[in-house]
Amino acid sequence: MVSEITIILGNVGRDAEVRQMGSGDVVANFSVAVSRGRDQQGNERPAKWYNVSAWGKLAEVCGQYVRKGMKVQVQGVVNARAYTNEQNKAVASLDLVANRVEFASRAPGDEGRQGGDPGIDYDDGYSTPARDMDDIPF
Repeated sequence: MVSEITIILGNVGRDAEVRQMGSGDVVANFSVAVSRGRDQQGNERPAKWYNVSAWGKLAEVCGQYVRKGMKVQVQGVVNARAYTNEQNKAVASLDLVANRVEFASRAPGDEGRQGGDPGIDYDDGYSTPARDMDDIPF
């Protein structure tokens, strides 16, 4: 059972890219920029970027709908990663493995598509037990 969940709301920085792994698993990767507001002088703070990966059915749906510029809410587990890039410079990234993606807006220029934007869940086998409203004491 996962005891740490992170929820971010931001703008997609690049279209979801879907790949099939050697194991047969499907993964979709995209980036999300989260606004950090303004400082005391009124200057825009740099956005915080997350590299998002979604797996299985969630990956397939993200590949179909996630486009650069749209606003999404992503829920999942974050891992911080440090590595050396091609320029031999030490860098860090925030990687979020998604178990839920919701669309808060459409991508710019995508107004013609019919229907609403779905929220997408990855079924991890855990569900909240149903409660009978008659059991509530008020």
